[in-house]
Amino acid sequence: MPSAVASGHSHRPTTKVSHKPFKSRKATKGALREAAKGKLPNERGQRKTPHQQVMSKLDRRNQAKQRQLEKHHFVILVLSAEVEVDDLGELILRSVEGQGMSTLFTVVQRLSSIEPVKQRSSVLGSLKSYMMHFHPEQDKMYSVDSRQECSNLVRSLCNIIPKGVRWRDERSWMLVEDIQFPGSAAEAAVLTGVIRGKGLNADRLVQVGDWGTFQIEKIYQSAWYLDDDISDSGSDAEDFDMQDAEEGPAQPEDGMEGHVGDTQTEAGPSEYQRSEAFMELDETEDAEQLAAYRAKKRDEAEDDLEFPDEIELHPNVSARERLARYRGLKSLRTSPWLEDEDRAHEPENWQRLLHISDYKSSRSKAAREALVGGVASGTRVHVHLNAVPKRTVLNFLVNLSSDHSTPIKSKEELIMQCGPRRFIIYPLFSQGGSTPNDVHKYCRYLHPGQSAVATFLGPVTWGSVPALFFKRTIPESGAAENDGEAPHLPLTLVATGTALPPSTSRVVAKRAILTGHPYHIHKKLVTIRYMFFNRKDVEWFKALPLWTKRGRGGYIKEALGTHGYFKATFDGRVNPQDTIGVSLYKRVWPRISSTLSGPLLDVSEGSRKDETQDAMNT
Repeated sequence: MPSAVASGHSHRPTTKVSHKPFKSRKATKGALREAAKGKLPNERGQRKTPHQQVMSKLDRRNQAKQRQLEKHHFVILVLSAEVEVDDLGELILRSVEGQGMSTLFTVVQRLSSIEPVKQRSSVLGSLKSYMMHFHPEQDKMYSVDSRQECSNLVRSLCNIIPKGVRWRDERSWMLVEDIQFPGSAAEAAVLTGVIRGKGLNADRLVQVGDWGTFQIEKIYQSAWYLDDDISDSGSDAEDFDMQDAEEGPAQPEDGMEGHVGDTQTEAGPSEYQRSEAFMELDETEDAEQLAAYRAKKRDEAEDDLEFPDEIELHPNVSARERLARYRGLKSLRTSPWLEDEDRAHEPENWQRLLHISDYKSSRSKAAREALVGGVASGTRVHVHLNAVPKRTVLNFLVNLSSDHSTPIKSKEELIMQCGPRRFIIYPLFSQGGSTPNDVHKYCRYLHPGQSAVATFLGPVTWGSVPALFFKRTIPESGAAENDGEAPHLPLTLVATGTALPPSTSRVVAKRAILTGHPYHIHKKLVTIRYMFFNRKDVEWFKALPLWTKRGRGGYIKEALGTHGYFKATFDGRVNPQDTIGVSLYKRVWPRISSTLSGPLLDVSEGSRKDETQDAMNT
């Protein structure tokens, strides 16, 4: 008997099932002819990729601009297989490397002229080793004598996107095609050219070659112009704090690291006029004086390394008069610096300098405003300029090359190349790092392989822009003639650097150390001599803390007699071979810079402007 089936159940399929929507009916030849009735057959087929699609004239122009932005700013170095790179070529190579460069390619010419053929590989390897010393990534060189390698070079130029230079990509720049000088003082100079890089804003300051920094009055482009609605004589920024570079280990004398030295008078060429009645010295006497002078300079640099900042007072000189402008600090890092005491000694135009209170926000604000409402890159414009020079205290982190064997003295003349700007500077070297009181120790010399902060007065530089520092070189008399060498270069690349935030509140303090000898030791009580030479000086400097080179600290207890002897108490037993010292500080002021006119490799005394005569002296 069949089993009972549940009611309502059926195995019969439903008739409401529809076909899948993505399934098309089978196309027959007749159906295709009916759908394509009246249409012409397309033998090429449908254009699917963007390169196959037809673009309008505007789209083609936009695509060409995009390709142009991607396929430019390559650096190609051409080396010779027959002639070695001379001093000028090496100077240019180091300068371009320090300033920043885009994607680099290296080519070799006249390689096929090397005979025998076996030597070509060794010459190519020597050139490759020379280039890898400056650019380790340059493991490939192209020979222009080979059609195959030339094709490979062109293929690489077409396929690789250059990396660019960051500090230049953040700015707008223009190659001046025409200059219209003003006919009167009320008119403005007009520069004509095509804008490159970022858009050019009329509210920004611009650097025009070696002329200096100017304010844009207005920008014209055919029938329209961008006027300067915000008329400001300088930057939008006001006062600031600087916190760059690294800190070092503390020292007993002041908690600061590094090297500094005694104050010196002016370095560099004298500003006094030479007498017309010049009497030439005898050759022997002249040679002896030159040798003595160079020996003295060498001894000063060596003493600065071995005995930094130490000075010796003559017994007949009063210390309180000789060091009247100096002050004592418990700690150079943390003790407050009273700037009111410096008012009487600050330069005349110090209060007129530009003060920047918040450098980071001011830089961000300037960058944002420069991108709004500017003239787009690729536009040919007429730029009207107003002369509005404004200066502040500039700081650059300087790294002295280890290849430069001689130290550089503070206030010595250097030529700096920073982006498009070139200055003749007399920098003050000081230690870097961030301190709570923003006081940094003055460095008398910058020794090879060391770093310091160079301070001077000049126009504001936004961002971490690389800088090159050159030094004038004077050839030895008859050296090039006797050796048969190439003509002497007037400049030597001695250091590279990076721009730091400017600051008028950064104090550069010069340290002077007076040292004494422990004459008698009784536990922690020590009698000291040879630091002072009269009783009044001991009483005058009695409040200053004492320290030893082995880390002990103490203070003056009482004066003994009339010859400068005194008793001092220390925090531990003092070694008889130890040296007792006291540190004194005074503020030094940076000097003004002057623009360099003329080619960089054709510098002379006459290239400096008259404003150097108004430089601020310490």
